[in-house]
Amino acid sequence: MAKSRKVHKLEVEPDFSFILIGISSHESDYKLIWAINAKLELKLSRIPNLVISDPKSSLTQEFSYYSGESREGDFQIHFLANKCDSGFLIPELGNIDFFLKLTGEIYDQHKKTILDGLKDTGLVLATFQIQPETLKSKGRLVF
Repeated sequence: MAKSRKVHKLEVEPDFSFILIGISSHESDYKLIWAINAKLELKLSRIPNLVISDPKSSLTQEFSYYSGESREGDFQIHFLANKCDSGFLIPELGNIDFFLKLTGEIYDQHKKTILDGLKDTGLVLATFQIQPETLKSKGRLVF
């Protein structure tokens, strides 16, 4: 007599409840981070690159990555390059150089302060608020 086997599948939906800001700038990541840290009184620091591997094409991409938290510690800030030698983090947004990902308790005043501070650095050409759930490559932003 064969035993029947039950299979349970766990389906987890990624959490896209974060604020994503696109940044256009001609400056290098470290120069821009230095200006952002000075203007917004943050302590974003370099951490190991974000590595994304595609098993289908055996392509591995590495994007520069900085991280820190707000002065009050109520939200986290992740700064990522959108470009590397072998392509883009979010290919459909190739006109954007960097992303600022804000997670945690973010109020409108926090967002306004950050956007104003980015513009006041003098190194940012433009900022764009992006709805992450609308992106084709949105899964690359969940880490």
